[in-house]
Amino acid sequence: MAILALSKEELQVLSLVSRRRMKSFSALNGIMGFDRETFEKNKKIHAEIVNNFIKDGAIWRNEEGKPCLIRELQTVFNIINAPERTIKIKTASENPFEEHFYSYKNDIGVLISISRDEKIYSIEYPFNQSIFNTWFKDEIIGELEIEEESEFHKEWTISNEEFNILSLLIINNNYIKYSDKDKELRIDQLMNEALVEKINSKNFFKLNQKTMDNIIQNENLINVINSLEAKKILKIDDGNIIINSILCEGFKSHNLRDVVEITEIAPYMRVKNMYITNLGYMIYEPLIGEPLEWRITAMGLENPHIKFMEKLLVYGDVKPSEKMKQVLMDKKKSK
Repeated sequence: MAILALSKEELQVLSLVSRRRMKSFSALNGIMGFDRETFEKNKKIHAEIVNNFIKDGAIWRNEEGKPCLIRELQTVFNIINAPERTIKIKTASENPFEEHFYSYKNDIGVLISISRDEKIYSIEYPFNQSIFNTWFKDEIIGELEIEEESEFHKEWTISNEEFNILSLLIINNNYIKYSDKDKELRIDQLMNEALVEKINSKNFFKLNQKTMDNIIQNENLINVINSLEAKKILKIDDGNIIINSILCEGFKSHNLRDVVEITEIAPYMRVKNMYITNLGYMIYEPLIGEPLEWRITAMGLENPHIKFMEKLLVYGDVKPSEKMKQVLMDKKKSK
């Protein structure tokens, strides 16, 4: 495994010298400064860097005097500039490297990691899916040090309305349990003023005031709760609402270990959030389409890792609206 530690300007130079056209799936499209205007501005700096790379043996000049990458780096930047697929991984924890881009073509992959201060761009290669799975487990998930681990796997698809109400039920439940652990979440006592004030001060799900007001005043609230019960996300027992334990307990501060955003660099920019908890993994994915839906997956910590990674890197199908279909058709006709 080779590792390069580069500045942004050095990364720019290696990408340019490769002469491989940067495609829309490239990780470099997600990094500030990889545009024609910046390249023009940095011409003098780039010339100095080329000379330094020639001294180091990373670049050589052909008979025409043009700089070229050594064969090993040419392969690396063929993948970086024109990958088959790129996945962006961003963590919420205080890791020195906040963002990672995994690009691959066929079975050869390259990992770019960016430091929080954006001064170091680390490139690791060669990767493949197996090495990436191991890296993700070791570097992103890490050691949870949990004694009791399980292999449960549950998955639900819910409407956006159900998602919003479930989010507030979870916040409501955890607030009530924080105040009195023996108290139960009840249908007839939802959304009191103290809870609304608490949500405003600690809005974990990033729901705005207008959204919360619409949910609170929703005449369909009870029907949605019944729908969530039918999908076995929660159950109602004598007026008490009992939410799936991992969905509820996982968001408590002593259980939540990290939040990881996993984005596919593609025209639709499909994204999912993974919550790493002491109870298991929760994966929330908005499904692109009309109407908007959400896929929620809960998995135990002992699920086979290959199965887990396959689930993590597979996104739901895009269901374009009629308007979006027309735009795509117009683009196709114009070519």
